[in-house]
Amino acid sequence: MMISVFDGLQLLELQECRIVVLPDGRKGAIWRSLAYPLLPPGDQIEVNGVAIPPDRCTYEAATPTISFGVIDGVAEAYLVLPGSATACERSAIALREAGFHVLRTGRYLGEPIPGIGGDWFVRFAKRSDLTDLESLRSELASILGLTKVDLNEAESTSAETRSRLIAAELLAAKAREAGLRADIARLKGNAAIGEDVKIEAELLRQAIEEERGLREAAELAAAEAASVRIPPPAPRATPSPKLIDEIQIVIGVLLPRTNLLRDSLTVVAAEFSSRRALYRTLAELQDQYDRLPPSWKKLQGLESWWERHVSNGQDDAGRAYARRVISERKWDVLISHKGEQTRDLAWLSRQ
Repeated sequence: MMISVFDGLQLLELQECRIVVLPDGRKGAIWRSLAYPLLPPGDQIEVNGVAIPPDRCTYEAATPTISFGVIDGVAEAYLVLPGSATACERSAIALREAGFHVLRTGRYLGEPIPGIGGDWFVRFAKRSDLTDLESLRSELASILGLTKVDLNEAESTSAETRSRLIAAELLAAKAREAGLRADIARLKGNAAIGEDVKIEAELLRQAIEEERGLREAAELAAAEAASVRIPPPAPRATPSPKLIDEIQIVIGVLLPRTNLLRDSLTVVAAEFSSRRALYRTLAELQDQYDRLPPSWKKLQGLESWWERHVSNGQDDAGRAYARRVISERKWDVLISHKGEQTRDLAWLSRQ
């Protein structure tokens, strides 16, 4: 459900969150990988309050089935799921029983997927009988008994989301104004008002005027949102994930000597919370065509391939493998994870 996320009186954002049952029986919402108790009227959380790991929570039986997302690659794909690690492992088992080669499971670190966010991933090799993304999604939905994410449907609710966000901002502005009025009342009640207190009172009066302007703007915007119907987007083919597009643009424009291999793009999109170290690693290859920087080491048994550890934003579990393409003055690069090293080296030996 849509949850208003507050830090005190300040509204941080309006976010669709997974609803869970906390260990003490109260309902909560998962936001940024932690579960927070729901506050009155039932669609708000306070980020400075109690926070509980999701794996200590349970899900109501009456809760609708969890949606999932798919990040499609060349020979592999990622199933992205919200919820607990246990649910992720159950999904991995179901995929294996259905004939998929499951490569690994782990915490999803990529961009939130519209409609679900995403907490965990199952990385798997695609089956040869599923040649397009839509058939793959349908097969996964059948196997797991889950609901596919319809990106068009998620986007078509943008008008409703915008209206709710404006309403929440309006409430927050009114709350701030009420707090400022209370401060002025307190100052007026002071029997001995000194010069410093007078200055503070004047600053508070100015702040109230600013808050009033914000409130009036919010009311006007809310009225416009309620009266103007925003048409849904036209049907379209399955889009490339925004993050993958970003990575392709950065590499194509700023790192033109890099030729990413196999499913490197999807690995980066799903398993890197920060790409700073990755871009720095690839930049090393741009100016060092004739020889590799000291941070790279030669792979034993693979004469033309070199290896480097890469931070994924959480740890140094990322791996980069590179070799020179003399005819093109470029580098072939495979980005992967240390958990896939045995499989990756076998693949590199065949190239």
